[in-house]
Amino acid sequence: IRDFWKEATILSKLQHPNVVTFYGIVKDGPGGTFATVTEYMAHGSLKDVLQQKG
Repeated sequence: IRDFWKEATILSKLQHPNVVTFYGIVKDGPGGTFATVTEYMAHGSLKDVLQQKG
């Protein structure tokens, strides 16, 4: 979990037009797991876009 918070700290400082914006972290579900919150990607994930381009 320490690595997760370290990565979140780095992402919070990263701002670039070609990188999805990181908004924060929320607790996700009753188990207390965490999820990252990022800007909406209208064309899907990077994986989706790359698969569509072949």
